[in-house]
Amino acid sequence: MKKTLLSLVVIGGGLLSAGAFASDGTITINGQVNNVSCSINVNGQSGGDYEMTLPTVAQSSLKSGSTAGAKLLAIQVTGCTSAGGSLPAGVRAAFENTNVNPNTGNLLNTTPAGGATLGATNVEIQLTNSQKMPINLITNVNNVMTPIDANGASTMNYYVQYIAPSADAISGKVTTSAVYSLDYQ
Repeated sequence: MKKTLLSLVVIGGGLLSAGAFASDGTITINGQVNNVSCSINVNGQSGGDYEMTLPTVAQSSLKSGSTAGAKLLAIQVTGCTSAGGSLPAGVRAAFENTNVNPNTGNLLNTTPAGGATLGATNVEIQLTNSQKMPINLITNVNNVMTPIDANGASTMNYYVQYIAPSADAISGKVTTSAVYSLDYQ
């Protein structure tokens, strides 16, 4: 009896999984690999890597939903060239969703809450565009293209700030990082 029941379960499971292979449509994915190269400076420092220190802010300035300590992050590209001869019209820093809260699109504080250096709680890092509109780092919404001039140069201005997304901040250290790639159009 046990062998028969097990055989029916195995056969039944095989029939159920056959339906999982049925096709309901096709998704066509298009893209482009370009041959654009540029020199990158971040806040005047040569190269694409940069370490930023935000100003120390009072815990009381970060009530639920508020921001504080905004600081300019200027990513400059110069000397852009293209093997095809024509430069793209615009560029932006496309941020990857590493260390990102999927609910808010902000960078998570990666300093652990506890131990010798207590991490701040209820604090994330928010990036905004030059008009100070929040950029969702999951979707890159509000991350606009910046024109590239005839000399192959552009400056992308962003702001980086603390945010208490859903509750009042509790003091402590804040550390995170944002990974980006240049996106040309």
